[in-house]
Amino acid sequence: MRRLPRSSEVTVVYRFIAAFLSSTVFGRSRWECRNGFCDSSLGSEVSTAFAAFPAARARLLERRSGDLLDQPAYRFWFLTDDAPQLCLETRGHAWDREGNEFDLGALYRTRRRLWPLVNFVARDLLY
Repeated sequence: MRRLPRSSEVTVVYRFIAAFLSSTVFGRSRWECRNGFCDSSLGSEVSTAFAAFPAARARLLERRSGDLLDQPAYRFWFLTDDAPQLCLETRGHAWDREGNEFDLGALYRTRRRLWPLVNFVARDLLY
């Protein structure tokens, strides 16, 4: 039997988003995942959701190799109900509205499973 490759920070972030959204599908709130860059036929702009996450906003100033269209905001995703509640960066970091920062890669390596990670980071949002 062939083993799966190790999860990278990028895959942990996307798996986190999928797990969170799948657990809230029949909940009381309507959850969505929005990208940090709003790109539409009417125009393009950095999401206003960054205002709720100062530490993420600071990382938005850092250009990284591999940024889509050389736009750092594409690295960020927001889990939102009526307002953005969690900010995730595909480089393996997450922030909540209280200003807590989480190193998702390190937490995943410690817990070795995704659900304990989702429960730890999003504990107050899962109901």
